[in-house]
Amino acid sequence: MSYLNGLSDSMDGKSPAEIKAMLDGLPPSQAQAVSNGLHLVGSDTVHVEGVDASLKPGDSGYVPAGGGKENLPTSIQEVFGAPLLNDPSGDWKTMPDGAKIHMPPDYNKPYKFLDEYRDIAVIADYGDPSLQRGSALNDGLLAESRELLEQYQSDAWPDYDDSWGHQNLDPTLQQLLQSASDDPAAVHDAIAGADGHSPANAFIKDLYQHDWADNGVAAGSLFPDNADVSERAGQTMHAFDAYAGEHYQELLNLQGRDSLAQVNPELVRAMATANVPYLDDMAGYNLDGTSGFWDLDPGANSNNLRGLFAVMDGDEIASNTLNGNASRIGQEYLIDYSQGLADGGVPDGEMLQANGKLLGAMDMGEYIHQLDSGKDSFEAAQAAFDKRGQWYDLGHRILGEIPGIDKAVGMYDKIPGDPLRQLFLGYPPTRDPLAPMPLRELDDVTRTVASMLVEQHAGDLDMLRGALRDGHLVADGYQSLIDDTSPTSPATTISRIPNGLRRKATRPRSRPASSTI
Repeated sequence: MSYLNGLSDSMDGKSPAEIKAMLDGLPPSQAQAVSNGLHLVGSDTVHVEGVDASLKPGDSGYVPAGGGKENLPTSIQEVFGAPLLNDPSGDWKTMPDGAKIHMPPDYNKPYKFLDEYRDIAVIADYGDPSLQRGSALNDGLLAESRELLEQYQSDAWPDYDDSWGHQNLDPTLQQLLQSASDDPAAVHDAIAGADGHSPANAFIKDLYQHDWADNGVAAGSLFPDNADVSERAGQTMHAFDAYAGEHYQELLNLQGRDSLAQVNPELVRAMATANVPYLDDMAGYNLDGTSGFWDLDPGANSNNLRGLFAVMDGDEIASNTLNGNASRIGQEYLIDYSQGLADGGVPDGEMLQANGKLLGAMDMGEYIHQLDSGKDSFEAAQAAFDKRGQWYDLGHRILGEIPGIDKAVGMYDKIPGDPLRQLFLGYPPTRDPLAPMPLRELDDVTRTVASMLVEQHAGDLDMLRGALRDGHLVADGYQSLIDDTSPTSPATTISRIPNGLRRKATRPRSRPASSTI
């Protein structure tokens, strides 16, 4: 820390442009080392033991007790602490003879330090991302981004159109966000709050609603990497999703016309990719070991979850990524549930509840999106029905490649009539204007599960026969299979499925989150 603090002090008196020029002139490894030093000396996650607390800055032998923004070069501190705007009334300039003249404002340069912000972003970018955790450089870049967005999205001066913003503001904003995105701790605190439960909704709103020149690429870089399963990543993603789900109607009608997916398609695509590890958390049954993400809806309803799906369904690439993976996870729930019964386990009703929650979000999210695009209720329901087959196939293909579950997938694929696919497709809509959108019922699920058990000759089929013989719990074509099967061949006894929706204490096996589709 003594060395790093001295390194930073040596840059006092140099402007951000001069520090940037110095790094530009160094060999890459040395430029990275200097940037790393500034990130570390400015990081509040760095603590130093054994310092002399009686010494103050400027004293001989002084060593900071930890990292922090006060250890950064003074010019960077001054830029971060300066007012955002130039004086809209103009400024006074002192001439060589001491006279002062009034300089009118430059209306194309309302912001004071856009160039300096970009210089600091370059300085930060030279550093190794693995050493950037709570860096004051990144904290400052995010704070300036937040202030710039808040000011520009308001009606205050400068009240310019999006074209002006794309040319004059967005290049800086995009560079700041892209640089700061290397620091997941800084992003977490800026988005979810230091405690993970105090979301910066005003900042999130501006990130979503701003018409980005790059269609949202840089803003989308703030989403967590979906290889990061930390609690910090889950809390960050939850803050983004909770706002989108709660305010989905606004995001479907930005400025009263276009949806978020139309205005910023790259942002929505990045959002869908980042959400892949959290789809099981949204459904309420964790499969992959992520943490920090909790229910998006406060009560028993799923309005926010459906709204979140509706927002991303506006872009086909994002929609396929999100719904294809949701379909994969929903199928996995059902297959795990079925296989657990076949293996003699206690039925786990939470899996079926999670499956139903995901199916409902997929169905209603697409239905809401289709209504928003101008279709009537029948056309919207038909479009949602058509999409479900596509999403099922996407998810099923990936699921069949996962070791440990591929065998159970193959079992389902052998069953005549493809009951698993039929369950996910559901019922086609009717043109009756008073009929609600068709929803699946419990018997649809139990029929599908029972079909697999019969296919494997699993469970006490004599007991199952009573549940299946009437045809209400099994697809056509299974009656002969049931009648021809000896009830004494399986060793496992299974209670009738509808009465078996009990919870078990153990959790399913952990599995890494799937890649995007």
